[in-house]
Amino acid sequence: MKKILLFALLLPFISIFITSCSDDEADANDSIQGNWSIVKAERAMQDDYTEENIGYMNFSSETVEYNFTLIDSSYAGTTDWELTTEMVNSGFHTVPKYTLTLGEVWKFDILFGDGTDDSAEDAREMMLTELDQDYDYYVLYLEKR
Repeated sequence: MKKILLFALLLPFISIFITSCSDDEADANDSIQGNWSIVKAERAMQDDYTEENIGYMNFSSETVEYNFTLIDSSYAGTTDWELTTEMVNSGFHTVPKYTLTLGEVWKFDILFGDGTDDSAEDAREMMLTELDQDYDYYVLYLEKR
């Protein structure tokens, strides 16, 4: 009986958490679709490396077309993309953490706008931090066109 009562008390909180996460992901999916200019790129561990206005990424509902240059390497093509959301602890709160996977080549952490809880809604700016690299990775700054 105690287990049923405990479950009944926790059910509203569980449903709010699940709904909140799915709303965040829907907002982020809607925001990422569109045409983005890569306005700046920085390379970790190299304070003197910065490039500006290096290319673009255009996201449709399932694919991304990209064309940009980092150092002396050019990247161009079209691939599928997937955005995942995970709720992580941040102090006394949980916040959404977004991960963007482009095909089988790149994986990025995304920070929308100013990084506040509702920044994924109608985002006009995003920062992509390359994952799966030990120490030498890129940070790309994008603005919606």
